[in-house]
Amino acid sequence: MEQLRNLKNLQELNLQFNSITQIPPLRDIDFVGLEVLNLSYNKLNFESIRSLYICRNLKQLDLAANNLEQLPDDLFHFENLEDLNLSSNFFSSVPSVGSPVIVFKTLGGLRRLKRLNLSRNKFFKFHSEMLD
Repeated sequence: MEQLRNLKNLQELNLQFNSITQIPPLRDIDFVGLEVLNLSYNKLNFESIRSLYICRNLKQLDLAANNLEQLPDDLFHFENLEDLNLSSNFFSSVPSVGSPVIVFKTLGGLRRLKRLNLSRNKFFKFHSEMLD
């Protein structure tokens, strides 16, 4: 994404199917107008999600099919996020790497979230005990 920094008026960015494994830290002047970001079908680690917090106006984030098993516990930094797609990852009701309770607690911190896609994961229970 750092090669696209100079696109100051960018509102939508589609980077699906690019084998992206990580996103380096971004500057506060990068992607200030970005509202829609599609990173589906890459190989992002959950730590790279934190690099996107600088995108303050982000409303829609697609992280489908990134082999994610956990989420950062500070997703609340996505203050304007309304639509989050986490489908086709490896989230599960059976704790392996990431606890399902932590995943749902983290999702509960997204105050403006209107649409959440968790399809094609391995949940067999709704873990509502940690939702605010």
